[in-house]
Amino acid sequence: MERIKDIFRECFRYRISGIAMVSCFVVSLLAMHYGISIYSNILKEHSEKNNYRYNHELCMTGGAASLDEIPRLPESVKCNIKLHGIMVHDDMEDVTRCVDIITSAYGIKWPLVSGSYATDAMIKSKEKIIVIGQGLAHNASVKDGDMFYGISGEEYKVIGIMGSEKSSVFDYSILLYIDCLGKRLEECITVSNQALSMIMESDEEDVNAVYDKYIRGSYSVTGSESSGVSEEYLSTVEPTYNEKEYCIIIYVFSFACIWIVVKFWLAQRTHEMKICRAFGFSNRKLVMRLLRSIFSIFIVSMVIFSLIVFFLQIIMENTMEEYRLIFSIKYVAIYILLFFLSVLLIGGKSVYVFLNKSIVESR
Repeated sequence: MERIKDIFRECFRYRISGIAMVSCFVVSLLAMHYGISIYSNILKEHSEKNNYRYNHELCMTGGAASLDEIPRLPESVKCNIKLHGIMVHDDMEDVTRCVDIITSAYGIKWPLVSGSYATDAMIKSKEKIIVIGQGLAHNASVKDGDMFYGISGEEYKVIGIMGSEKSSVFDYSILLYIDCLGKRLEECITVSNQALSMIMESDEEDVNAVYDKYIRGSYSVTGSESSGVSEEYLSTVEPTYNEKEYCIIIYVFSFACIWIVVKFWLAQRTHEMKICRAFGFSNRKLVMRLLRSIFSIFIVSMVIFSLIVFFLQIIMENTMEEYRLIFSIKYVAIYILLFFLSVLLIGGKSVYVFLNKSIVESR
């Protein structure tokens, strides 16, 4: 407890100037944190490929007067069939939206932020369930601890939330299951004179052979596509400015804040160091006093910074922003390294000159 008091006493010994230095450090840390988040995202974008498309696709079209006329595949066949681009009314946003409806039991490989895709038990129970994108999650309602989303006048229980760490095509997507549709959606897709567009997709099986064996005659092929894993990034929004330029500006701003604080701190400590030298303090003791002083300012700044990030993280948790502030040990290590490299670069020469020539260079 006494050490904590010493830290705060050392940090705010000059009162107003101490508050100014701590505030400047906190602003620098917040800017640095945001810059590291952006740079981390840039690295992920350059290393991550869109692995969520299946390698083989087959487009089909046909009509259905009932759900029984929509083709299903046995669980042993590793192909996925989905009704793509079905127009429905989104009750939560009061817009017409395209949704995907899964008809087969093959696994889905789109990314999930939370929850899960439907299990066999869920589908067999015919419970009305839905998977929504993270961009829609804030519109969902919560009842008795469960999340619900309204489509075409019916409520569906949210079992999973799709999305990735950066903006993606999944953020505003909606996924439903053919055996778990409400009555209004069944009526929407089972119109005999309306053609349904379907996509059969797989990574391991020859989709054309599966079509010939299970579907030929009921639905016609409108176009066949076979493709490897897409190299495109998931991001669907082009940034207003280049993110790398943002990073450079942020790092320059952070360095400028640190430079101001360190120079101000050295100016304050110059007279004190001269007095200590006059009383016979060794270079080692002088360095230790300087380190204790700068450590005190940095520790208090880190505590305040951590509290700010903690509260921002709580506030931004439900919005699921692409660059939400997340505090981690990895980031702390980076901050400490960058901070002391900056301090060494800015004040190292001045301290060295003082210790060796009993003066502090002024600039």
